[in-house]
Amino acid sequence: MVVFYTKHQGKIVCLAKGVRRPTSRKRASIELFTQANIGGVAHGPMNIVTETVIVNSFSNIRQDYARVGAAYRVGEIIDRLTAENSETEGVYSLIVETLRGIEICDISLLNKVVENFTGHLLVLLGFWPAGKTLPEGASLFSFVEDVIEKNLNSDRYFNNKTTRSEGV
Repeated sequence: MVVFYTKHQGKIVCLAKGVRRPTSRKRASIELFTQANIGGVAHGPMNIVTETVIVNSFSNIRQDYARVGAAYRVGEIIDRLTAENSETEGVYSLIVETLRGIEICDISLLNKVVENFTGHLLVLLGFWPAGKTLPEGASLFSFVEDVIEKNLNSDRYFNNKTTRSEGV
C-alpha cells in the first residue's frame, strides 16, 4: 500500500504490487519525496500501480539528515490535514515547490521553508484565514496539532527550535 498526493485527485492510496523485489522497475519511483508520473488501474475499491516514471527524485534531500527531517514534517502535515480523493487546487504545486526549497535552501532556512509551507497549506485547506497572523509566541505546528488533535510524530526528525511565526 502506497499513499500518493496527485495533481488531479489529491491524496490516493494504491497497491503497488512487486515493488519490494530488488529487480522492480517501479521501486525507485515510489520512494519517499519523489515526484513521478504514475499510471494505474482501478480494481474495485483499490487502485493498482501499473507503471511509473520519475520526474524529480529530489536526491539532495536524502543526503542530509536535517533535510530528511524537514521533508518528513511536510509529508506528515500533508497526510494528516488532507482527505483521500479530495484534490484542493494549489496543494500539489505547493508540495513540489516546498520539496525544491528543502532540497536547495541553506540548512539554516529549513525551518522557515517548512513554516511557509504549513502556513500556505492551512490557508489553501481553509483552516486559517488568508492574511491573518498568529498571536505572538504561537506556533504553526502547535496549531496543526490542535487541528488534527494529535501530536506530530516528525518531531523526532525535525528540529523545530523556533516557536514564533510570521504571517500565515
